[in-house]
Amino acid sequence: MSSHDTPGRLTCRETTYLVSDARDRPLTDLEVSQLQAHIAGCAACQVASRQFAQVFAAVDAYLCREPAAGRSAEQPK
Repeated sequence: MSSHDTPGRLTCRETTYLVSDARDRPLTDLEVSQLQAHIAGCAACQVASRQFAQVFAAVDAYLCREPAAGRSAEQPK
């Protein structure tokens, strides 16, 4: 995994946190652009991002929820 010390650039760890945070709250425009930029340039985070998407989809299906983008405060059925 890569680590960036440049201001405005995310580390792999920060990217992981943002991907997870996006499940609970909308990301800011800055967070979205930083996340997209990091994933575009980091092969490890590209793989991790696909894996997160698969896990989140499985969890949503298991809980009978809509995908994160359409998430509301509803309880699992």
